[in-house]
Amino acid sequence: MPNDKIIRLALAEDHNVYRKALAEALHHSNNNFNVIFHVANGQELIYELRKNPVDVIILDIHMPVMTGAEALKIIKSEFPNIKIVVLSMLYDTLTISEFIRKGAHAFLPKDCEIEDLLDAIYSVIQQGFYFNNMFPVELLGDLIQNKEGNNEKEDRPLSDREIDVLKLACQELSSKEISEKLFINVRTVENHRNHINSKIGARNNISLLIYALSNGLVRISADKKVVFD
Repeated sequence: MPNDKIIRLALAEDHNVYRKALAEALHHSNNNFNVIFHVANGQELIYELRKNPVDVIILDIHMPVMTGAEALKIIKSEFPNIKIVVLSMLYDTLTISEFIRKGAHAFLPKDCEIEDLLDAIYSVIQQGFYFNNMFPVELLGDLIQNKEGNNEKEDRPLSDREIDVLKLACQELSSKEISEKLFINVRTVENHRNHINSKIGARNNISLLIYALSNGLVRISADKKVVFD
């Protein structure tokens, strides 16, 4: 959830009108955001990063002088704590997988809603990753591996009942369906879901799923269904 901490942003995008409009939209979207700088290519990005620390970079892929992929490699080496949100016209499985493996924390299409981008920025700060319900399920393993490679195994702050609710929520069951399976009322399920979201910083069902997968609470079967023992 948003908090009072100022999140310092950088934006690398070669289309001037789009870049300036996005920087303006981010600046006015929330008082917690401060767009420190925006640049037209990866080389300018690295130059500015060496002078101006930021928390999150919104990174385009195709840029002149130095591409997003080339810049990402340097960023991961020199600035490993900076979170990377890739924003691109390309949104295919191969491209997303490539950038996730290279260390990006989120990948969004350029035509996404501004609310999705805001959610991504908060999520990469709080959770270390973000993906929405359109994210290809087959890439979940890449995200989990990337997350575990960059973060220590986190404790499970959830109660046994919250874990029960989480498992069923990962199967996309409604609160009413969960209440029927667990023999509790719907309001209790909603309270559990709110507590779960608050404890682990989840923003959508996919965020719940990545948490459950990375903590061994559920698994993906061969036919891409969420199952648990």
